[in-house]
Amino acid sequence: MGERLDHLTFLLNSGFYDADEAMEHLEEAFEDTPPAVLDQLRVRARQLVLARRAEEATWTTPTTNDLLAVAFEDLRERHIIALHNAGFTQSDGWDDAREQATARSRGVCFYHGQDVERAVEGGGLHLAFGSLRKEVADAAIGHEIVEVLRAGGLEPRWSGQETTRIYLPPFVWQQRRFTRRPGVDVLVIACLMEHRVAVIKACRELLGLDMRTTRAALDRLTPPDILGYHNGPPWRAGRGLPREEATRVARALEAAGAKVTVR
Repeated sequence: MGERLDHLTFLLNSGFYDADEAMEHLEEAFEDTPPAVLDQLRVRARQLVLARRAEEATWTTPTTNDLLAVAFEDLRERHIIALHNAGFTQSDGWDDAREQATARSRGVCFYHGQDVERAVEGGGLHLAFGSLRKEVADAAIGHEIVEVLRAGGLEPRWSGQETTRIYLPPFVWQQRRFTRRPGVDVLVIACLMEHRVAVIKACRELLGLDMRTTRAALDRLTPPDILGYHNGPPWRAGRGLPREEATRVARALEAAGAKVTVR
């Protein structure tokens, strides 16, 4: 019972499964479990879900998992497939990524079930990555992913080599299932060259962002076309901020010369 309960607890604490889904995974992993024990575990699963729901309600500020989720959203806007809990092995993750690939997909970033187990246990999280285009090097996708993670408030470690995965140092695993990430984001849509110094200074003073991160993010913004429209993905300069603070930051960035929206 002990090993089965530990596995059930992990599945539910991972934030990716409800009680029924967790029990299905458990029955597959422990096929010889007696029916009476399964009944006990189903009761325990419902109790764990209630406890998890109550705990999650106390997460009133953005978690590291929240930051990672937003970073993955940003990667998708760059046409890099970004997947959470993709299968159980790297091979599974690549299979899932290729199934989702489209003509616009440039690269891949994911972590799989074994990575989740290590992360939940306090071992940090490894991210696999690679290119989906012959003309784009795997390492180039890796550098872009690291840039996005850093811009999102995370501290990735990577050797710079395509043969090693990107690593997020140990953090408290708080993957949401019952609640939404709190706060709103401040998105920079555009910034003309003559305003960059003022905007970089404002980002440092208001959001604590370093010059390197801000400059790289501004470099990624798509210049306006002849009609003044911006077709590229915005940059999330501020994430999960209280509405009043987000509004204050947005006004300051606009005063510095950036085109900004809050959502």
